[in-house]
Amino acid sequence: MEISDRFGKVKIINIAAMGTSIFSILGAFAFNLPSLIFFRAMNGAFGAGIFPVTMALV
Repeated sequence: MEISDRFGKVKIINIAAMGTSIFSILGAFAFNLPSLIFFRAMNGAFGAGIFPVTMALV
């Protein structure tokens, strides 16, 4: 059972989109390389959550 089946596909897409936008903004204001790597990794994790759920929704 997927997370999107339990909580709803649209809700998961909205959370992933918000996480991607927040960590993208934080990455723009990163103050050193380790923080940039962390923000980009989190941005990628949230971004990776959007695509499969969107394909399942379509």
